[in-house]
Amino acid sequence: MTPRKTSLRASIDADPLVAQLLLRIATILLRLGLDSPRAERLLRRAFVGAALQKIQSGDQRATQSKLASLAGLSRLEIRRILVDRHRKPHRSTRIDQVVMGWKSDPMFLDARGKPRPLELHGAGKTFERLVRKYGRDVTTRTLRDELVRQKLVVLKGKKLTLVQTRHHVSRESIAAESDLNFLTSLLTSTNFQVGRRAYLLRRSAVLTDEMKGVEMIKRVAIQRLETVLSSLSEMSADSRKSKRRELRPAPQLMVTAIVATEAEDKKT
Repeated sequence: MTPRKTSLRASIDADPLVAQLLLRIATILLRLGLDSPRAERLLRRAFVGAALQKIQSGDQRATQSKLASLAGLSRLEIRRILVDRHRKPHRSTRIDQVVMGWKSDPMFLDARGKPRPLELHGAGKTFERLVRKYGRDVTTRTLRDELVRQKLVVLKGKKLTLVQTRHHVSRESIAAESDLNFLTSLLTSTNFQVGRRAYLLRRSAVLTDEMKGVEMIKRVAIQRLETVLSSLSEMSADSRKSKRRELRPAPQLMVTAIVATEAEDKKT
């Protein structure tokens, strides 16, 4: 009974840290337009992938039962994820469902098969009825405001018109994608499967009036960081002969310096 209690206790102690991590990730995902159901589907796939790596690193056979036990999912869901893991996940948020219903449901199309402008309220072919049909439990006003904020619709008087742009990408989502790429690149370089690590982070932000100032400060920061890193490298004990080092590997201090700027567009 003792090992199980210890494992449970460790999991409970980690909950606040996991909550902080997920809160920060959820903030970025919301800016990208992802909602909780889609993120949960991706999280299940990630757990299956991590469980698969863990089993394979121990030279064991990755059966569906073992994956289900580690990931906390049913074998049926494990089987489905393994089959679909190489496919691109289907985007399906409330916003997406409302827009798709508007584009495909004959009730909300005009004679040419195009999405018709919709009155906000009423029992007929209205935006209120569209939301009741495809927006699940979200209020009409909330979805209207979000569609307007994302520039997917235009409000003219008492009617909403769907904007016929095929791929609208907001500056907010571009910046969020840049943040997500940064976090991914930072975490990808670290092996979390083995060992214990202690992290010490220092962060500073410099505001400027224009991008020229940003580039100038970035060059200065890189030059100074290279000087510091070179000085630290000279302190390395690699060239020193030590009896202690012959008995066991010397401890290492890993120093990583990151200089990041905000993306101005998708190419940045």
